[in-house]
Amino acid sequence: MAEAEALGNIVKEGWLQKRGEHIRNWRDRYFILFDNGDLVGFKTQPERNNYRDPLNKFTVRDCQIMAVDKPRPHTFTIRGLQWTTVIERNFSVDTDREREEWVAAIRFVWSTTDCESFAPKQEQEQEATSTSEVTYSACSAGRDAHL
Repeated sequence: MAEAEALGNIVKEGWLQKRGEHIRNWRDRYFILFDNGDLVGFKTQPERNNYRDPLNKFTVRDCQIMAVDKPRPHTFTIRGLQWTTVIERNFSVDTDREREEWVAAIRFVWSTTDCESFAPKQEQEQEATSTSEVTYSACSAGRDAHL
């Protein structure tokens, strides 16, 4: 994974706090979102075009994204299918604006990847326990695996 061409063009990058999937504490990670749907995280900001040894790498294709204020303010959750298991990854930023930018960038990538050829976007809005809205976007409708 040394070359940027293998991953695609950068859509958004920056520092996020990611909640651990097993040890549930929050850690600062530098994430890069590529136009092919890959979201790649590093302990430190990598040098340009040197994306070796990421700590996290997963796709935002076929995902749901939710903007919430739980378990902490300015949080968003990416829910995706890994093999046959639904995995939720939680991220937090410092402001609502940052969260909106990340969510918009992920939705942009999600809408431009191959999932758009399978089914139209399905969005439901529900009121969260706080003042923010929770928005679900799933493009797995019409596929074998549903989230």
